[in-house]
Amino acid sequence: MKESLHPSKNISSTTKLKELNEWNLRAIAAKNEVNSILRDIGITEKFPELKTLLELNQEEAEVVVIKLFKRFHIIAVTLKNRRQKKPPFEIEDEYGVQDLLEALLRIYFDDVRPEEPTPTVAGSFSRIDFILKRQKIGIEAKIAMGDHANNDIKKELTLDKDYYRRNTDCIKLLCLVYDPNHKIKNAFGFEDDLSDNISGLETKVFVIPKL
Repeated sequence: MKESLHPSKNISSTTKLKELNEWNLRAIAAKNEVNSILRDIGITEKFPELKTLLELNQEEAEVVVIKLFKRFHIIAVTLKNRRQKKPPFEIEDEYGVQDLLEALLRIYFDDVRPEEPTPTVAGSFSRIDFILKRQKIGIEAKIAMGDHANNDIKKELTLDKDYYRRNTDCIKLLCLVYDPNHKIKNAFGFEDDLSDNISGLETKVFVIPKL
């Protein structure tokens, strides 16, 4: 039976939204694949204007990044439990979260810029984890550790948002708070408290996984 391209009218709105999201992701993946093929055979070098048409726009990029956030824990667990008694990939600190997230981002994005220095008011430098420069999206990765994870990460993200606002390449900040041991209490409230749109920077925070 041929699969319909349109969600059924007889299913719930939640299911419809899920179907639409899946079709959107398929379209993004197809667009990314076409871009990769044309680049490999040199078409985009001959016709540079195609790059702008085929690369993911900000809205599409945001969908992809959030999807990677939501799948992050499943992927981390898979790499931890490897076959044939191979050494596991263990996420023990924030660097481990960043390493895995960068690898996943590079599936979809050619230009992933890690650790871009950002000047602070005092003249020192902070480090932005990743920037998707073409889409003007900043990405932060945290891991919840210790008994004071709630307050510690809130303080860090509050400072991070100030740094991003000073970066003219960023108008959107997506934050992954990896919480495999459920150190964050009331994850939904935590996300709401730190997600905002202030001074030209829209911030969205995701605690993964949630209880």
